[in-house]
Amino acid sequence: MPLFFFLSGWLFELKADRTVQHRGRALWNRFLRLMVPYFVFTLIYYTATNLALMIPSIESLLTMSNGGYAHYSLLESLYQIFTFDGHMAESLWFLYALFLISVVNILMPRLTRHPAFVAAIIPLCMVPRFFPDFFHTFKILSLVLYYLFYFSLARALFPRTDRLFCMKKPTYLAVVLGYLATSFATVIVLEMNVWHLPNDVAHHLYPIVRQVAAVFGIFVICTFAQYISQTKAAKPLGFLGRKSMVIYLIHAPILTQAATALTARLLPKLPLIIYFLTGTAVGISVPLLLDWLVISRVPLLNTILTGAPYRQKSAGGRSLPPI
Repeated sequence: MPLFFFLSGWLFELKADRTVQHRGRALWNRFLRLMVPYFVFTLIYYTATNLALMIPSIESLLTMSNGGYAHYSLLESLYQIFTFDGHMAESLWFLYALFLISVVNILMPRLTRHPAFVAAIIPLCMVPRFFPDFFHTFKILSLVLYYLFYFSLARALFPRTDRLFCMKKPTYLAVVLGYLATSFATVIVLEMNVWHLPNDVAHHLYPIVRQVAAVFGIFVICTFAQYISQTKAAKPLGFLGRKSMVIYLIHAPILTQAATALTARLLPKLPLIIYFLTGTAVGISVPLLLDWLVISRVPLLNTILTGAPYRQKSAGGRSLPPI
């Protein structure tokens, strides 16, 4: 996810001058692009879950899975939706966090791209560790604090991205090794605690080491993307990139988990990688098929579900300028 916030920050900086000149319009566009799909898919998830809980055979499965689903009152549901504490569709956090981060950057565009601000965010990411109760209640704020760093980092590095992501092979190899080392430290040393570090040490080191690993990973992937952009793979990957919103909104968690569980139920002796690949394939192909058959063909539906600009069709079938 750090990569997605980094790319979002880079794209934000690409149009920063126009955004600063029309802040009101930029805020409204961000709301339509991110929060409308957030509220629509939240409504779908909450409605579907509450209906499913009325069916005895399904209720037993839902109450035992994912920490246990339950019926919530309207006030409890609104609390979950706005604080993200106990939200039924946890995969939607990205939209909410990106919207709040975008608001901060639109209102304070110069400050949030300054290198000093980027450096100051690093210790701020530790704040939720010292106030766990508050940030557990307002979970979305802890996500904003953490991922704001990657968004602002992209903006600060924007003038130098061409040079930074065109590394020579020895430098690139060193960055790859740095990524592998910090990832190993994050998962094996801190998460699994194989070296039996004191809990306080592991607890406070984890977010810092994870952040360093994420930065290494961003440089590895963006540098590799420079190479890929010059090959034939660029076109299909670009297509998936343009459809990433609809894939993200529809694939998780229902499609991927359902396909994985069903494959494991029907074919229980296959390697685990097969179940993972099956879930991934269904999670990508079904949203693309729905987009091709229905969503992209109905402009209003496309706007409501994915936040895309509303484009009316002319009599000749061409798209008119977005509203």
